[in-house]
Amino acid sequence: MTNAVEVAIVASAFGADAVRTAGHRKWAEASRRAGAAGFEVRRELFGYQADAAPTRLAVLGKHIAQLGLWSVYSTPASLYTADGQLDAAALRRTLDEAAALGARFVKLQLGGFADHADGHAIAGQLRGANVRLGGEPPVGCRLLRGLCAAGASSAPDRRRAGHFRELAGTRLPSGT
Repeated sequence: MTNAVEVAIVASAFGADAVRTAGHRKWAEASRRAGAAGFEVRRELFGYQADAAPTRLAVLGKHIAQLGLWSVYSTPASLYTADGQLDAAALRRTLDEAAALGARFVKLQLGGFADHADGHAIAGQLRGANVRLGGEPPVGCRLLRGLCAAGASSAPDRRRAGHFRELAGTRLPSGT
């Protein structure tokens, strides 16, 4: 028995213009034919702003699920403002859009993150959500270090750091 790795194909792999013209559905179908397990929907590749409306995202998500794929929702929205503050409204909007799609994972840009992750506010928004927060490895690692760096020297701090890793959907070595 082999340990199979699930692969998700990113919509942008087919070219931004092709996705904007033909839509995500066509490329989700192509991803399925290629043997992918998942498909990443890119918000910036919608042909029209209305495609990001909850009802349209739900229809797209249902189509992706009917293909037997799970979905990732990626947005150009930033988790942190230029001055380093958590953009709670952008996070909420993105989580709502990801929920409408039925996404397994959601990705945001890190934005102006400096050193204060505001992990409790992020955890509060993720609590009860059926989606996990992720990002490109440099983004995820920098964010998780910010979430977990606040003195994980005691047992409760280490448990809290593990909780943030789980919420973020990323596994980092315990020493990070």
